[in-house]
Amino acid sequence: MIRYSLLAIRSVLTIVLALTIVSCSYGQRIEESNSRFKELEDKIIALTKELKELNQRLNNEQKVSEMLKFELALLRKELLEIRSPSLSPDQSTTERLTRLIQELSNPASDIDKLIFELRKFGKRGPLALMESLKKPDVEYRQRVERVFSGLLSEDAASILLPALKDPLVRTSVARILGNLKDYSVRSELNSYLLGDDEDFVFVVAEALVKLNDKAGIPVLIDFLKKPGSNKRALAFDTLHKITGLTLNYKYYAEQSELIEGVKRWEDWWLKNASTFTFPE
Repeated sequence: MIRYSLLAIRSVLTIVLALTIVSCSYGQRIEESNSRFKELEDKIIALTKELKELNQRLNNEQKVSEMLKFELALLRKELLEIRSPSLSPDQSTTERLTRLIQELSNPASDIDKLIFELRKFGKRGPLALMESLKKPDVEYRQRVERVFSGLLSEDAASILLPALKDPLVRTSVARILGNLKDYSVRSELNSYLLGDDEDFVFVVAEALVKLNDKAGIPVLIDFLKKPGSNKRALAFDTLHKITGLTLNYKYYAEQSELIEGVKRWEDWWLKNASTFTFPE
């Protein structure tokens, strides 16, 4: 009887030992699986980062290549002008600039072609366009702004910045600076966010947002409650583009509902200002 009991106990211990071995083996496999998962996840993150950096380098190299091609074309053009017996270089340049500026009077003018031609004149192109911004014809000025916005920022920015003080052209100038994507002008634009000219302040805020400067965002939020539904709609459209949010704001709503919508935007910015990043 005792021998039979010992055999039974030995059998139970054998089963317990086998289960313990299986359990330890399974736990070890889980631990190894988790370790491998973490290793693969880290590698994927590292490779994704490397791929992003590689794409950035390729984009930069492409831009450099395009710039070199453009400079080469300018040098060849200048060489042809020097060989021309008909006109002196200054005379030829002035006449061609005048003809190009005159083309802006035509509503059907080829804007892309004008941009391409005016880029060949370096800083003389923006200088020639400045007076055109003072014309009262709104559609004409819009064409000028489109051409200006296509010029090289290194040629245009230094000429445009002083004009921010000129009430006749400063709104157009701020819009162009935003379109040029020259991030070096952000600090200068920031100094114009306060003022009584709301149209100008609005365009400055829009330009700063285009240049990924968060200083323009609270100004646009403030415009959500300003009189004039058109300005409210434009402010909301810009905010929606950079955040993907609506916060149930309706620019055409009655005053009480409008104020509630603005309050939601103000609260959102108060909570997210420090961590907000612009979309790529």
